[in-house]
Amino acid sequence: MSVPIETMLHDWTPPKNPRAVPSASRPVPPTADIEAVADMLLAAKNPAIVAESIGRDPAGYSATVELADLLAIPVSECRWIDFTNFPKDHPLYQGMGEPEYLHDCDVVLTLRARAPWTPPSAKPANAKIVNIDETPFRPHMVHQSLQADVFLEGDAVATLQSLIAVLRKKGIDDAAVAVRREKWWAGHEALVVGKKALEDDALAKDTISPVGLCVTLGDELPDDAVYVDETITHRPVIIRHLAFKGPQSFYTAATGGLGQGLGLALGTKLARKDRLVVSVIGDGSFMYNPVTQSLALSKHKDLPILIVVFNNEGYSAMRKEHHAYYPDGIAAEHNSSVGHTITNLDYAELGAPFGFFGRRVEKLADLPGAIHEAQEAVEGGRTAILNVVLDD
Repeated sequence: MSVPIETMLHDWTPPKNPRAVPSASRPVPPTADIEAVADMLLAAKNPAIVAESIGRDPAGYSATVELADLLAIPVSECRWIDFTNFPKDHPLYQGMGEPEYLHDCDVVLTLRARAPWTPPSAKPANAKIVNIDETPFRPHMVHQSLQADVFLEGDAVATLQSLIAVLRKKGIDDAAVAVRREKWWAGHEALVVGKKALEDDALAKDTISPVGLCVTLGDELPDDAVYVDETITHRPVIIRHLAFKGPQSFYTAATGGLGQGLGLALGTKLARKDRLVVSVIGDGSFMYNPVTQSLALSKHKDLPILIVVFNNEGYSAMRKEHHAYYPDGIAAEHNSSVGHTITNLDYAELGAPFGFFGRRVEKLADLPGAIHEAQEAVEGGRTAILNVVLDD
């Protein structure tokens, strides 16, 4: 909204009879369309759910769990989620990305998914795709290729809730659901076993790997911590291995340009003053942020947060893409990219002028103690910066 300064400076006379502003409507698709999708799901042998941003609302998170439980549908999340959409410890959760099983599915629901698979050719080969979203086609995404067969356009949460109600009314084949549930519980268990093997390897090292950092944060910080992510290279690791729990426990700020992470973390703290807010941020992303201004706001408005810098000592996303685009180039041949190295500055020292806590951590053995010190500082009203030097 743009308001002329003349209007803002003019005296304001309140209305004599102020009205109560009604809640926004929650439009849903036609009942016939929802019933058609319900019939597709009830007839499906191998349905699946792919979620990207349905967890923006706690009700969307809950509705996704309810639908998955109702029909024993496996749930995966897109690579570039904006929010946590489904509990990672739920036995129907199958991880992130484009799992191979999608190509064996006959119906796939995509929930608030702008780009459910990348590239578009990775679309499930044999499935009917149902897109549930308020705005399936984003005008600003000229490259968007949803390739859906059915669009349920309307309030995504209300649409899910209506779909669940229709499914319950039509009746569920409990025997078929039980067989499917057993299959996907086994799939989830295999996912957990593979994940634990990676975490055990990471925790056996002296240096700090991205996986080791995520596991240690989850072990040491409270279960209700809220994480705000602004990483690029390490985001897949964070989504897989950082133990955020429950709706609205994870947000990401790296969509649309870097430099927003600290502001989003402070805004989250303003809204959730009762929760520990943790900014997990790459050293490259950190350099894009208005650090001084963010720390000053934290100080002046009493918004203490924990900042964890995932420091791999460079703009690794740019280096990796450079080498991928030109695999036979000189940079790839010599493992060297101009502009990759950022600085050897100790980011932990930046909080000192504001009286904040800061510590540089290079060894895994020192990490739990450093996290505890930082948490105590935040709980005492001071923002804390942990500069964690990673081995990858």
